[in-house]
Amino acid sequence: MAPPGQLRLCYSTSDPRIDIIAVQGLWANPKYTWLKDGVSWLADLLPQDLPEARIRSFGPAAIPTGLDLNFIFPMKNWAVVAAGLLLIALLFPSVRFFALTMVVVVGSLRGSLFLRKYLHNLQTTPSTEIQDQALSLLLQLSQRDVDIPIVLIGHSFGGLVIKQALIMAANDARFQDIYRSIAGTLFIGTPHRGTKLASAFRWGLWRSGAIRTVLEVQSGILDELDRQFFELPRVQDIMKNHSIHCFYELEPTIYGPRFLRFFSMITVDKTSATWPDKPSIPVHGLAAKHSYLVKFSSRSDPNYRCIAQVLQDIARSQRI
Repeated sequence: MAPPGQLRLCYSTSDPRIDIIAVQGLWANPKYTWLKDGVSWLADLLPQDLPEARIRSFGPAAIPTGLDLNFIFPMKNWAVVAAGLLLIALLFPSVRFFALTMVVVVGSLRGSLFLRKYLHNLQTTPSTEIQDQALSLLLQLSQRDVDIPIVLIGHSFGGLVIKQALIMAANDARFQDIYRSIAGTLFIGTPHRGTKLASAFRWGLWRSGAIRTVLEVQSGILDELDRQFFELPRVQDIMKNHSIHCFYELEPTIYGPRFLRFFSMITVDKTSATWPDKPSIPVHGLAAKHSYLVKFSSRSDPNYRCIAQVLQDIARSQRI
């Protein structure tokens, strides 16, 4: 079993009326997942819209990869390097070809390093990671000191953890209080039907016990997870209240220079991030790339406003 994740308190009032738990994605850094320009929307923005809430984040423990892209070549430095090389190409025609070539080389390096890291993670993360993190989440939630409604927010893989946690809670006497308290769920960029990138590595990743077998497109494991999730009476109840929402990305993630479009892709497309066969579940497109679906620096950010409005609606439905 992977090391347990950790619940971190972001904000609480003296008399909380609703519990909001944000579950981060696979391999994400808990220090930066919810942060943009030094602003943590869970700690700095959401309390202004939901002052009655207790807000916590859950960070599943990521398996070390031994390859930190931001240490090797931080993206903030890429803009400086690219601008410098392009300026050289503009000012010095004699080395223009060399400078432009270096732009492509550096961008290619960044993209290849990302793919290498992703490949390593797919190979080394066990296929039981969803269950491990779901159990860890439930064990920590079972220690809560107040009986109030719970709203779960899952970014990317975190949404799969949430579904697994609800299935486990429904079938375990230790967690019945948690199960009955679920008031809503937000799935933000969650790959309900897998990711194309995981499928692309199918032939290179022969290890059947790796997470790749779970995350590939048309994964039978994910299909079964959905089946069990939607059979839960509590899930059916919150669906009737329109308290399950899906959010998907509208912008591709760019792993190299912006003008080399083959370094970009939609990480979790709309087909995977939503349930087209369940039209009663509201769907929201956010103008952001995958990792920025849960990063906001201002309450005026349209993406933040969309998510905050949904949370406020769910909270109102609980008569807090």
